[in-house]
Amino acid sequence: MRDPEHGATPLGWAAYNHQQAAVERLLPHADLADAIQLDALERAAQILSAKPSLARGGDSSGRPWVFAVHAGLRRAEELLGLLAAHGADLDARDEQGRTAAEVAEVRGHGELAELIRRHKS
Repeated sequence: MRDPEHGATPLGWAAYNHQQAAVERLLPHADLADAIQLDALERAAQILSAKPSLARGGDSSGRPWVFAVHAGLRRAEELLGLLAAHGADLDARDEQGRTAAEVAEVRGHGELAELIRRHKS
């Protein structure tokens, strides 16, 4: 279930409101979007292990998963590796024709851009 106005799940709202007990209770039921957003590498690995083809998809708006990995994630490098290992296209382009590495550069996240480029090879 997602909030129709913000697109957030109950888990997303729990995390946003710093309700750690609720986050811990809901995390085992997280979808791939929430797992990536919440830096939950183990949950993302469980999801992709059960259904590897999900890595080649994207979020509810069709945006490839590589764009969900952001500079604030402590385990961004591991998440990128996990996605790449399951067939995610790290060179995928957004609706404006930019790669996730290019978007990261524009936003001033050169380190993230480099991580994305490193995991492409």
